[in-house]
Amino acid sequence: MVEIQLLNQYTQHYTPSTVVVYTRATFDELVSPLRTSTAMTDFKYRPDVDGLRAVAVILVLLFHAGLGFSGGFIGVDVFFVISGFLITGLILKEQESGKFSLANFWVRRIRRIIPAATVVVVAVLVAGFFILLPADYQDLGKSTIAQQLMLSNVYFWRNTGYFDGPADLKPLLHTWSLAVEEQFYLGYPFLMMFLHRFGRKVTFVTLALLGVGSLIVSVYGVEHYPSATFFLLPTRAWELLIGGLICFLPKPTRVPSWLLASVSWLSLPTILVVGWFYTSTTPFPGLAALVPCIATAAFIFANSIRLSSIAKVISTKPFVSVGLISYSLYLWHWPILSFLRYRNDGVLGTLEGVLALCLSAGAAYLSWLIVETPIRKRDVLGNTRRVVFAAAAASTVCVTIAFSVFASNGFARFRYGDDYLVLIRSMDEKAFRHIMSVQVIEQERLPKFGETSAKPSVLVWGDSHAMAIMPAVDQVCKEAGLCGVQATTGGTLPLIGFSNSRPWSETPAFAEKTINYCKQHDIKIVVMAGYWSRDAADPLFESCMLNTIRSLRSMGIEVLLVRDVPDQKCDPPKAIHQAMRDNKNVEFLGEMLSDHRVTQSLADAVLLQMATEGAMVLDPASYLSDETGRCRLVIEGKCMYWDNDHLTVSGAHRLIPLFRRAFAETQTMVSRNE
Repeated sequence: MVEIQLLNQYTQHYTPSTVVVYTRATFDELVSPLRTSTAMTDFKYRPDVDGLRAVAVILVLLFHAGLGFSGGFIGVDVFFVISGFLITGLILKEQESGKFSLANFWVRRIRRIIPAATVVVVAVLVAGFFILLPADYQDLGKSTIAQQLMLSNVYFWRNTGYFDGPADLKPLLHTWSLAVEEQFYLGYPFLMMFLHRFGRKVTFVTLALLGVGSLIVSVYGVEHYPSATFFLLPTRAWELLIGGLICFLPKPTRVPSWLLASVSWLSLPTILVVGWFYTSTTPFPGLAALVPCIATAAFIFANSIRLSSIAKVISTKPFVSVGLISYSLYLWHWPILSFLRYRNDGVLGTLEGVLALCLSAGAAYLSWLIVETPIRKRDVLGNTRRVVFAAAAASTVCVTIAFSVFASNGFARFRYGDDYLVLIRSMDEKAFRHIMSVQVIEQERLPKFGETSAKPSVLVWGDSHAMAIMPAVDQVCKEAGLCGVQATTGGTLPLIGFSNSRPWSETPAFAEKTINYCKQHDIKIVVMAGYWSRDAADPLFESCMLNTIRSLRSMGIEVLLVRDVPDQKCDPPKAIHQAMRDNKNVEFLGEMLSDHRVTQSLADAVLLQMATEGAMVLDPASYLSDETGRCRLVIEGKCMYWDNDHLTVSGAHRLIPLFRRAFAETQTMVSRNE
């Protein structure tokens, strides 16, 4: 269901890891020599690691800006491996010297992560006030609270889906990877402290087993729980652990230099090739993520003693400079891209993409210079207590602002007044959103409507468009004393034998069970509605429609076949927002009926033929248009649509006269047949 096919389907979108950037001056503090004869990380500063970080962040930026590298999302996995390598090296070094403490570890994490992230979050909240619609701004408030609680990955796993809008318009979506690392940082030091008493071999074996277990869960999850697998720590931990395991390997002092150079020359191009050829349809992470992770680990290991020629290339100043600001670059680029897309109805051209990345680079450099670098120095915040207090204060400010945004419905009344609130509330009126499965029909648990105390004689069958017209059908059935049941599920047309590519669709099985239900329960009237125009070009559409109508009519069932409601070319909330912002009359928003007829002509041609098979074909379009032929978004101060093709309750109520007349005629025919 969400908007990539991995992330569109569920979630829709990839973001870079938030591995902390370390300068030359502070690198020694993290991964200076581990001072054991077996540790291979016996170096003081490795510019090739900064260069590798630059490669990773460039891949991610190009992917997000739509400027190439369709698999650039693998940059997050490169970052995870680097992060695991650096953090494990830090812990091992301090354990060997007897200086490791949880307090010092977490204070360093706070210094390097919290300040820059807080500045970006506050900036996003301020920008959102001027750019986002109240509902989207309210959503930003909720995601900010999750981010501050280190639960962004859980929040976006649970809230990025089919009915939540495009994922790439969510300004803080990229903080999911920050949450993964923060959660890792919370538990990993405890594990390392526990394992330290058993020695390095036991620690290595334990971490390796945990990594293999995490990978197995990831491989299984990609197939069965793709959204959770993408976002959550248990299915990502193996990537960080691969980086950590490098620190336990012996130094490759006896490995021929030509072999190390060959590994280096193979691993870095592998990362680039994978970044070029993977796409958003690649099942991920799972085994697909193993390739860039192993390549990253191999590159780090192969260059641990001396730099190969390719490592020297990415160790030059341009790459290292990008690597140094990569954390801030990651933090800033996504909100900038997201807001630009938001202002352009989800579209981002090449020029806009280039501009966004230039703005991101400028903001990242300033953030690194003014925020990151000074706060790394201990004399800025002083001792541990001050660091913790400052972090808590910053988090409190962010949560307070975010909660105010959420509780005030995105400051809707303050920003746009009471008229806007009335419209938005009417847009939020949704009912009968029942998504059934084959099992629900088999177990005869279809929800009732109308006069529910009576025996069901009416069945509404279809997709989310059928759900949208339910308020009108429900009202008419109550007036007529009829009981109905609802057999609806998203993206599934009410057609026998018809299938489509939407992964959540259960069309063939759902249709078969619905027909059997009608036969077993002596249903008299079936109302069929769906998003017909989406699949009308399918070669099977007409024949499946014909078979379905004939099957129902052969059982003596009266069929009410509802044509598509007019599609709106705009996004209703944004169109209303822009009109009110520009002091324009919202009553003039909407598509022309003549354009609707052209758009729906292919589907309508098939539906109208069904009248010759005994179906009553209903046209809702005229009930949703005015005397000028405009299919309006707003009528009498109420919004007719909650997105471009689904009616609100107010919109559905406009169809009550249509169904009232249709049911009166149909009941007459039912009575004659009896």
